[in-house]
Amino acid sequence: MVTDTKKQTIAVLISIIFFMLLNTPKIIAEEQPTHILINEVLYNPEQTETTNEWIELYNPTDQPIDVAGWSITDNSAEDFLEGDTQHGDGTTIIPSAGYAIITDQDTTIYETVSISESVIRLCVDDTSIGNGLGNTEDKIILKNNQHDIIDAIEWGKDYSDVPGLPASTFSEGHSLSRTPNQDTDDTSYDFFDTTTPTPGDQNIFSEQITESQPQGPDLCILSIKCYTETDQETTTFNEGGIITMKATLKNIGNDNATNVDVVFYYDTVTPENYIDTKHYDSVGKNQKYPTVQWDTHEITPGEHSIIAIVDPENFVEELDETNNEQSLQITLIETTTIPCRSLLITELYYDTHPRMENEFITIYNPTDQPIDISTLSLTNQPQKRTDEQTKIVFPESTTISSKTSVTITYNASAYQRETGQHPTFEYGTDSLNHIPQMITKKTFTLSNTGGTIAIKDPYNHTIDLVIYGNYTTEDTTGWNGPPLKKTGQGIILKRTFDSDTPQDTDTADDFTSNRRYHIGQSTFSFTPLSIDAEITTFVSPDSSYTAIINELQSAKESIYCNLYEFTNPFLCDELIAALQKNIQVYLFLEGSPIGGIDDREKYIVSQLTTHGANIRFIMNNPDTDTYTRYPYDHAKYLIIDNKTVIVESCNWAKTGVPKDPTTGNREWGIIIRNNIIAQQFLIVFFDDWNPERCDSYPYDKMNFKLPQDFFVDLSTEKGSYTPLFSPKTFIGTFTVTPVFSPDTSEQTINDLIDCATTSIYIEQLYVYTQWGETISPFVERLVNKSHQGVDVKIILNYNAGYDATNEEANQTKQYCEKEGISVKFLYTNWSIFSNVHNKGMIVDNKYVLISSINWNENSVRNNREAGIVVESEDVAKYYAEVFMYDWNLQPSQHTTNQNQGTPLEEHKNIIYIIVIFTLTFLFIAYDWRKRRWT
Repeated sequence: MVTDTKKQTIAVLISIIFFMLLNTPKIIAEEQPTHILINEVLYNPEQTETTNEWIELYNPTDQPIDVAGWSITDNSAEDFLEGDTQHGDGTTIIPSAGYAIITDQDTTIYETVSISESVIRLCVDDTSIGNGLGNTEDKIILKNNQHDIIDAIEWGKDYSDVPGLPASTFSEGHSLSRTPNQDTDDTSYDFFDTTTPTPGDQNIFSEQITESQPQGPDLCILSIKCYTETDQETTTFNEGGIITMKATLKNIGNDNATNVDVVFYYDTVTPENYIDTKHYDSVGKNQKYPTVQWDTHEITPGEHSIIAIVDPENFVEELDETNNEQSLQITLIETTTIPCRSLLITELYYDTHPRMENEFITIYNPTDQPIDISTLSLTNQPQKRTDEQTKIVFPESTTISSKTSVTITYNASAYQRETGQHPTFEYGTDSLNHIPQMITKKTFTLSNTGGTIAIKDPYNHTIDLVIYGNYTTEDTTGWNGPPLKKTGQGIILKRTFDSDTPQDTDTADDFTSNRRYHIGQSTFSFTPLSIDAEITTFVSPDSSYTAIINELQSAKESIYCNLYEFTNPFLCDELIAALQKNIQVYLFLEGSPIGGIDDREKYIVSQLTTHGANIRFIMNNPDTDTYTRYPYDHAKYLIIDNKTVIVESCNWAKTGVPKDPTTGNREWGIIIRNNIIAQQFLIVFFDDWNPERCDSYPYDKMNFKLPQDFFVDLSTEKGSYTPLFSPKTFIGTFTVTPVFSPDTSEQTINDLIDCATTSIYIEQLYVYTQWGETISPFVERLVNKSHQGVDVKIILNYNAGYDATNEEANQTKQYCEKEGISVKFLYTNWSIFSNVHNKGMIVDNKYVLISSINWNENSVRNNREAGIVVESEDVAKYYAEVFMYDWNLQPSQHTTNQNQGTPLEEHKNIIYIIVIFTLTFLFIAYDWRKRRWT
């Protein structure tokens, strides 16, 4: 029994001893490490994290160690160590008992913390340590150049490849510091939290801080430094630039200060001179560097004082309240650039066609000298400070020559496609290699609904500004009054010019125009020219066929022809005959006429193409992102051998240019033989023809198909008209003005009416009194002239089948006659003409307009139309005689037009009789059928 009791006692004692051993705290023996140590880490700095993180290495051995080619790995990336040549001498050798600091390549730690020159400066091979040290969890593994792990630490998370347990995460500005000479490979034992980071020096325990000093915080501003936008420290700055202000804030007391503000002012401590505030939740022993930026835009150049105040409201009870303010004197230099101030935005295209993305801005130099614009930018956020603006900047060595423009587009290829021209710069894409790229700051686009665009110099001075659409802002420097009205899709805002002088009142009036500038449209300007010429006059139906055929048959080299419609087979034969004589034939046609392209025209162009003619159509096809420049190409003119121009009101149809002169439309035409005039028409022709334009379609893209039963009608209609007006030729000196819509027709016709002193005779297919919500400028001027005693006569067509134009014609007749203007309808049901299709005017029996221009808004302001004004009493007399003949036509004087029948009014009684007879007949037939079947 005794023996058993002893055995039990011994067993209990052994158990107690074993239990005590298990629960005894671990005693860590201090052991001298024999390798490089990760000694301290600042992973959550108070300053910018990307440039102020650092790792401290310590060499506890008695030998220097070279860490060249060593690496640092965090939770996702590996970086190799290099000597920092920017902040040190580039060495990678850490001496015995020496320290080294590892940073990224863009570090600013050496600017914010004082580090001994003896500390070795290392950096990783890119702009971040790993992927940036994590504030909540991460690890650091140090490997030598044989990839052996030398040391490793972790915090916030237990990583499988790091021994021991992780350290806890610490507050912003605290460092993870190693206990001196301790290395148990357990971060939770080896490292502690310190509120006083010591890069390149011994780590400080919080217990080591003396408490012999007076207790309490004591905040002071030690200094202020100012830097340019390129980080150069200076006290002299360009007015309009951004100044970075950095104060040095230190708490020289023993207690932390909480809820601390550092406030910056200039010149005086007033709300008006406030710059910015930097806030800290806590300021301890670690020195702070409160940094703000000051936009000096619109600050008066000269001497200024920068003032930094810590705790201006005295929220913090400090040991010393007298050291809270510091100031620095700086100078702002005047930066207004006088030459650039003249530059103007002259075009703005912001609402593009779908998928085109070719919005653009055009800038014009109105001065007599070239202007360097290398440092200028365009921004759609002019109210913001310059470094925050979305903008595009001109590349170096860019100038605008005197009286010229540069155009900047988002997409150069799309711009070329719709305008036929190359822009100067491109900024949104790189679609054409030879077009220089603008320098883009953020994504620059123009709003379709409303916005602003400004030219800015480097110091944020507004050189020119345009505000448009639904846009409001408090900062409208450079603009007065309401914004420009929205343009609508495909429309360009264009500044008004007087000759080569742009209008500049900084208001919407600068861009006000009756014309809507659709993208791709021309802006030709033609002035009256005194020329020596041979002029032949002709009219339809009397002599147009003979006059045109004679010119076609006399061609030797080329025929360029622009027509709305071409259905006359006899004129086709003449062009084929010219082609067979190796004469070049170019034909430009409307691709979408009202009612579509006639089968007769499809046949004619197929025949001409077969014989070698060059044919193109102006087309609108949204399915292929093709949007035509003009609603209609309604022009009707020819250029023969680059020296003869034929301008007509007539389409090339049997009625427009009738082979038999006894029937057809009333049309006017004119032939001018003069090289200068021919060249001006050729310029317009080739601008419209341009194959680089997306809406200029070759014949083979039209895919024409003719019905199987199509045949060519070569019959010639005859009528009751006796031709009276043969072609007449005049030789001499004439004043001639080419006229084109939408470029110049409105102004030219307005000027022509305004110059009248005795008479104005107009013969038109129709005249619209209202253009949109306003009265026609032509009608308005005619009324004014009538009130001044000028004899105004208007002949209009009246065709019972043209309901829409008849309504307009009736309104015009009533309005004009009320104002004393004589208006006469030529009814097609009794006149000798198929229609009055003319578009002409005679003023004072001295000036005559022959054109394709109908007197409605679309024809004048949107379509492509062509005409010519000739100043000559002899020429005007010819057309005046034609006009007066037509004016004096009466139904009783002529037999009924065999194609039109008698006027509708004369048939009313007959119609009533027929209706009554028909109804009676149907009633009898119904009654008869009922009787028969019952």
